[in-house]
Amino acid sequence: MKVYDRPEEGLRDAMRLARGMTHKWAAMELLVGGGKSVLAIPGVLSEDDRRGLLHRFGALLNTVLGCLRHE
Repeated sequence: MKVYDRPEEGLRDAMRLARGMTHKWAAMELLVGGGKSVLAIPGVLSEDDRRGLLHRFGALLNTVLGCLRHE
């Protein structure tokens, strides 16, 4: 969770994290890797706003994981 000046900076962070996870999981000889996320926020969030964002993001991930389990 970070404030970025431009969306491209958040994308760059996400791609860097994805590459790192790919290498990490490949080194362990696993066929699938772990996930990473980047949340680009417009500015510093209050504790309540931060908690709410993380709860909504968790709900989104649960939806995506549920879809993947049913394929």
